[in-house]
Amino acid sequence: MAAVSAGLTEVFARQRERENGDPVVSLSYCRHAVKRHAKRIAEMHIGEAATHGGAGPQDAADSCRRLVIDLDSAAGTQRDARPAVAEVLTRIAEQVETAGRDLSVEMLDEHLFGLESTMLQECWHALPQNEQQTINDRVEAAVEGSSASEEARRRSARALRDREIRLLLGLPRLELGR
Repeated sequence: MAAVSAGLTEVFARQRERENGDPVVSLSYCRHAVKRHAKRIAEMHIGEAATHGGAGPQDAADSCRRLVIDLDSAAGTQRDARPAVAEVLTRIAEQVETAGRDLSVEMLDEHLFGLESTMLQECWHALPQNEQQTINDRVEAAVEGSSASEEARRRSARALRDREIRLLLGLPRLELGR
């Protein structure tokens, strides 16, 4: 519970510090920070690096290999119908593969978080306009009539859009330990 609280606090504090940063759109946005705090708490209890609480170098390499396979598979599925999306996914897979070789576990976790945001944004822009409109219509229908503030509706819409993109394209979450 302490890791969850600390992770959420960290993410929302960072968000407040940024002037024009994207809003926190869902709790899954905070998962990387929560994992980091859980690992730190486990390390404090053990007194050394937690091998069972966080991903070790081999676990991270295995996770990256699985992510590359999942991304390549998604790209293959999209190649005929949505070639621009397939190109995005192939490029992201290459970046995951490179990062898995070159970055420490801690840096890799942060890098994957950023890559996931990039992947979703670039896939959105690569979708044909009619599919973007279909997603927008679904999202608008879902948030329509909400009594939440305009900012909260905007955050919800972004989270729903990302979920729709992920479902439509069969995208994996870019995180270690999958």
